[in-house]
Amino acid sequence: MSNILLTIISILLVISGTLFFFYYRDILNEQDGVLHASCVPLNLQIQDISSNSFVVEWQTADECLGFVRYGDTIDSINYIAINGDNNVATKKHSVFVENLKPSKVYYLVISSDGVKYGLEGAPIVINTQAF
Repeated sequence: MSNILLTIISILLVISGTLFFFYYRDILNEQDGVLHASCVPLNLQIQDISSNSFVVEWQTADECLGFVRYGDTIDSINYIAINGDNNVATKKHSVFVENLKPSKVYYLVISSDGVKYGLEGAPIVINTQAF
């Protein structure tokens, strides 16, 4: 009798753990009670890297507000660049980051509907070209 009860409890624990996992994996990007899964940046590309600028492009499943935060040290990502459409909600995002210094390392994160995204939890690193 106790073996059957122990088996039933074990099965219930496995089922509840599985349900817990699948429920919470879908709200990892929840902030302030709002689900942001549809605003996760997809197909991120850094293009047109020059000595003083680069372009950051990405897509989102739904129309979302997005911009790029960047800085020249990992601890000071304080500058903001917005898209050419004055930061309207869109599915295709393109942000031109300019007025940079040549041969310099820059760190950036994408902000999409108020949630910051980088590369595996860390800021993205970009090197501008020399003159």
